[in-house]
Amino acid sequence: MNRSILTTLALAAGALFASAAQAQQGPSGVVLGVAGGISQFNDSCEGVTACDKSDRAVRLNVGYGLGNGLVVEAVSFNFGKLKGSGGGISAEIGATAFGGGAAYYMPAGDAGALFFRLGLAQVKAKVTGRGFGATFSDSESQTTAYAGLGFAWNLNPSTALEFAWETTQFKYEGTKEAVSAATVGVSFRF
Repeated sequence: MNRSILTTLALAAGALFASAAQAQQGPSGVVLGVAGGISQFNDSCEGVTACDKSDRAVRLNVGYGLGNGLVVEAVSFNFGKLKGSGGGISAEIGATAFGGGAAYYMPAGDAGALFFRLGLAQVKAKVTGRGFGATFSDSESQTTAYAGLGFAWNLNPSTALEFAWETTQFKYEGTKEAVSAATVGVSFRF
């Protein structure tokens, strides 16, 4: 990208964040959230005859809203499992994460807000394999970034319905895989 486009984008983003901060939107005080949906593992499923790359996903978050759109939070994700089988062997990789970061809410109409989530998490990949009368289990963890974006619809001052897409990656034996989730949830503000 050329430098003038990047400069224009940076100025536009700065103006957007400045106007959003002046609007005094977003949660204030303790924020609790729970969401569920569908996860998608970004895997080629190479070498297997059957592969299921989607599963159920759950996100829990607790944080503190500063009232200016910024929420400092702790999050926990369960992205479910990637499952594959072939040649008499079945395997699954479960991905979970726990970490902390921030969410930023920008007003979008009278009762809505766009939000962005960014932070660091300890992401664990648990691998289980079965075949020929034996079972194998192993796990590996790494600290990596997570990110998300979504829309919050304020049902009342203390409750919001949230639609989000969130993503991170996990690592097992030197191979990194991305995993994402589309969720619907409820956020309670106290």
